[in-house]
Amino acid sequence: MSFSIILNRLASLKLTLLLLFVLICICIAGTLVHYQYALDEIFYSFWFWSVVGIFCLNLLCCVVKSLSRRKKWYDKMLFVILHASILIIFAGAFVGRIWGMDGEISLYEKEKKSAFWEERKSKSYFQKWDKNLDGFWDHVEVLLWEKTIQQQTSKYNVWQYDFDKNRRISYKEWMYGIENISQEVRKDIETPLPFSILLEKFITEYHPERPRLFVKVQNSKIEESFEVKPGGVYSIPFTSYQVQIGLYDSQKESVPGSIQVTVLKSKEKQTQTLPLLHNPGQAHFAEKTFWDNVSLIYYKEEESQVKAWKSIVEIIENEQTIKKAEIVVNQPLYHKGFEVFQASYFTDTKQNRTKSGLHVVYDPGIILVYLGFSLLSISLLLQFFVAHILKKEIHE
Repeated sequence: MSFSIILNRLASLKLTLLLLFVLICICIAGTLVHYQYALDEIFYSFWFWSVVGIFCLNLLCCVVKSLSRRKKWYDKMLFVILHASILIIFAGAFVGRIWGMDGEISLYEKEKKSAFWEERKSKSYFQKWDKNLDGFWDHVEVLLWEKTIQQQTSKYNVWQYDFDKNRRISYKEWMYGIENISQEVRKDIETPLPFSILLEKFITEYHPERPRLFVKVQNSKIEESFEVKPGGVYSIPFTSYQVQIGLYDSQKESVPGSIQVTVLKSKEKQTQTLPLLHNPGQAHFAEKTFWDNVSLIYYKEEESQVKAWKSIVEIIENEQTIKKAEIVVNQPLYHKGFEVFQASYFTDTKQNRTKSGLHVVYDPGIILVYLGFSLLSISLLLQFFVAHILKKEIHE
């Protein structure tokens, strides 16, 4: 079979459309199943990357075949850039999959580590002890692993919290449950970092306590709660009443000791001063009634919502601090190609301490992905100008 015949078959438009249809179906299926299952069984699988590889070969053959048909140099250039950008994007994804790393590192305050749990390595280790290959350890597998580990770490407690080991445990439960393991095991599940991370402080930030107004219409099921703001006006649902908050300086006093409230009924109004409720058991003293059937209580939220988790860390190399950083959700730390995200926290009830969970990512292919999308955007934009030039040449 000649090269031209092979090239024509690999550059077939029917093959391109078929592969695109298959990839779209796979991506849709990946969104319909559990996230972790989609990664492990679909997007990280050999068969998926085989389909991607065939699609890349198809694009490459399309470029080679079409170059001889295009006469204008700028037409050839844009065609090559357009298809090359897609190939570069797939190449970046492949590089990230093969040479990239993804894992977690957990730190107490003032604790320093220079290695992290690499997900592929730790999962491979977990699966090695999963004798029945069901993705879980049953009590027999747990006891077998414990027996082996405790021979190496006999003076330590293997688990950092107590749970029923007679039931099946998942990979995540095992990973978060381990407290002390030997260096031999650490080599199998951890990957060294080119630097050390020291957790200086872990901070949980809360939204400021907000004053609220509880409204109840007597002899009905109408109840509502409004946030108190200076000059705020609120309508009570299913009634003609409106509640108006008096003005106060929220900068000086975020939760004033009392507020003026006006309840409007058509063109009439009643105004009273509401004291701040400090003790829920004394609500009847703080309750004020308007128009004989509208009851209002001015109170403060007891529990504020979490605003952010922050890890104040130091990056150490050769026993010297070279960088200090604040890691917040969606504001990762970047250093030597690694990205460190704030992922979680864990309260150790045994030690009464909080442990910060950091997500570590190393993706050497990300720059190729950015480059590919940049070239793709530029080539699509330039297509409009080329189409205009070609149209002009045809008319001439």
